[in-house]
Amino acid sequence: MIAAHTGEDGSVDFKALSKLVPLRADKGELEVLLEDQNIIVVSKPQGMAMNPPHRFLSGTLINRLLGYVGGEKPPHVLHRLDMWTSGAVVFSKNKTLVPLIHKLFRDREVQKDYLCLVDGLPCAAVLSQGHFLVDAPIDKDATARIMRKVDPGGQSSQTIFEVLNVHSALLCRLCVCVHTHAR
Repeated sequence: MIAAHTGEDGSVDFKALSKLVPLRADKGELEVLLEDQNIIVVSKPQGMAMNPPHRFLSGTLINRLLGYVGGEKPPHVLHRLDMWTSGAVVFSKNKTLVPLIHKLFRDREVQKDYLCLVDGLPCAAVLSQGHFLVDAPIDKDATARIMRKVDPGGQSSQTIFEVLNVHSALLCRLCVCVHTHAR
């Protein structure tokens, strides 16, 4: 088995070799929002990773989905949500649809709205308008690989926040955010 993944120089292609290990299926709770012969949309809870860091680990959305659909391979991931973000995640059961749907996400033809709780109260101008725009370039944070930060050298990014509710006793507001550029 290892010989098939060993190069002429004696190096081993561990990535290819690791794909021989089947993904583990979890039989945990999975909320299916929509399913047909081509697509399955599931609800990802906050705090759950999308996929395992290693094929022999479990506890992720991919493992739960594999447990739901059965077989050795889960449906194809069409987009991802961060570990601490909850929401709908779309998967394709049909391999031929994957490039088409990836293009829709890449070309921003799919609108993704996020509901967020914001610390602090909005100013009077925001309260009167009911929304505000954050227009700031975003780049990767050098100290935390998965984090992003506002950086003048980053990609242009605009996010519109619509204030849905203000709770003055908790000093917070509930907003819907719609990303219009970048990540």
